Amino acid sequence: MTISFMYHYAAFHQCLRFIYYDDLQLSDDIDELYDLLYAAKKYLLPQLASASASQLIKHMTPENVLFQLNKCSAIDEEELTRICWRTIDLMVSSVLQFSFSWPTQLATITILAFYQLAYFIFFVVVFIYLYCCLFLPSLISLSSALPVAVKW
Repeated sequence: MTISFMYHYAAFHQCLRFIYYDDLQLSDDIDELYDLLYAAKKYLLPQLASASASQLIKHMTPENVLFQLNKCSAIDEEELTRICWRTIDLMVSSVLQFSFSWPTQLATITILAFYQLAYFIFFVVVFIYLYCCLFLPSLISLSSALPVAVKW
């Protein structure tokens, strides 16, 4: 609990420093950057939010992308969430090689599995749609050209 309190204090202190002195000193600590991003969004400081998001993107690696995905999903940061998923898509084997803490990131791995399953289902649906739109009409037109033996 104390660690969380310290991060919130540091983020709030950074917000005040930015508001009063227009001074921006971003750390490399991902937790602190997410707290700062949350505070910047809460207190409507778009420049500070943009700077902290850029710093988070700069420090995104296959080792910490699942952690970052959990954090940015929790604060409804859509752009960072998209970038996390893009990073996972591009480096999925590297992402899964790193060890992670089961209690906090098992949900993310489950979401990742459903995400990959959704891709598969999407491609199956597209294939069926294309089959029905492109291949089936040509079969129907061929069958209408065949001689009909029985007329009602």
